[in-house]
Amino acid sequence: MERVTSDASGHPRISQAPGDGRPTGAAAASPDGAAPDHRMASIYQARDLTLERDVAVKMLHAHLADEPPVLARFRTEAQHAAALAHPHVVSVFDQGGDDQPFIVMEHVDGPSLRELLRDRGRVSPPEALALLDPACRALHRAHSLSMVHRDIKPENVLITGDGVVKVADFGIARAMEGSSHTQTGALVGSVHYLAPELVDDQRASAASDQYAVGMLLFELLTGRKALPAESPVTVALRHAREPVPPPSQFASDVPAELDEVVKRACALDPSDRYPDLAALLSALHAAVPEGPAPVAIPGDDQQGATLVAPVEDTPVPATSPTGVTPVPPARRGRRRGRGPRGLRFTVAVTAVLLLGLVAGSVAAWHWLIAPVQQMPQLVDTTETAAREQLDALGLIPSIDRQNMLTSPEGTVIGQDPPAGNEVRRGSEVGLIVSAGPSTVE
Repeated sequence: MERVTSDASGHPRISQAPGDGRPTGAAAASPDGAAPDHRMASIYQARDLTLERDVAVKMLHAHLADEPPVLARFRTEAQHAAALAHPHVVSVFDQGGDDQPFIVMEHVDGPSLRELLRDRGRVSPPEALALLDPACRALHRAHSLSMVHRDIKPENVLITGDGVVKVADFGIARAMEGSSHTQTGALVGSVHYLAPELVDDQRASAASDQYAVGMLLFELLTGRKALPAESPVTVALRHAREPVPPPSQFASDVPAELDEVVKRACALDPSDRYPDLAALLSALHAAVPEGPAPVAIPGDDQQGATLVAPVEDTPVPATSPTGVTPVPPARRGRRRGRGPRGLRFTVAVTAVLLLGLVAGSVAAWHWLIAPVQQMPQLVDTTETAAREQLDALGLIPSIDRQNMLTSPEGTVIGQDPPAGNEVRRGSEVGLIVSAGPSTVE
């Protein structure tokens, strides 16, 4: 294992620890089918002494740190990723370094989907749903904030020791765009999951992320790549020209409904894909009516672990428009006299009805009467200034503090909803506030 420390200037300092000294995590893997120069960084396990937690430190390779465009994008994407707070996204805690840029991230003590596939070969449709549901939710959240992942592949979907699925490396592939260390016209990303429009040199989008999710679903269901070939260039050309084959062609337990999900998610024309990942996830659930199944993940104890249920962070349509449950008619019978017990019962019922009326009035005020206003830009302001703005608008702040080397303590580095979105008076607004730099060993 490597240990990383920070000197007085904030630059990371690496010292050798007992062991073979090789990088851990994704950097130690050598995924086949990757574009040239895909290993842009090494990952080391470290210890955050301030918060007493294990972290992962991703360090940009020295030959890339000399390129200003790559360096600027590396830092910008790290800041954007730090602002994306979601239970199924690997958290970014900090970033910095001038001579050797680095990102400090959440340490995930479990395998990637690539390791799971190597151990299992393939998974059943209910297991695939359990694995992709959290990933789709995380990506859908990122897309709602105008963030695109650009490099969805099994290596970037991780499983914690507690069985929680997390998506890693948001926007890291973008930092390689325009690097002099990639060949002219070279593809940045993993070609086995590369959307056709990216082969044609178009911009990455939520639709290209969706294509990669479809390819990942195919691989989970079949245990093989959808469009294999002998060279990365040939793979890319197949993705640009050929439709994906149905997974049921290689796995008999895959229903026709799942074939359709893969077919639409991986359509050659982006406009033929699902409108967004929420729609894809809905279709995926419909195609697997038995629901997600626990997935045994590889572990040292050979017992495996199971995936926990995904966090319900996407809207669920109400089953009743009014939210009122019908009350059955009272059973006819002999009327009893109203004594003290009957009076107490009447008072209690009246109190409950009054409370319900008040609660309903508050809800009606919030959803029907409360004025709609535009969310202000709070990022890069101080926490005090942000609170004052929210208070003036009648909005309620919810603060989440994260260590950030490049942002002064007390600076707002993220907000939800984003600036410009409509928000009702009385709504809660999430703020991510810098807690200043952290110390890593």
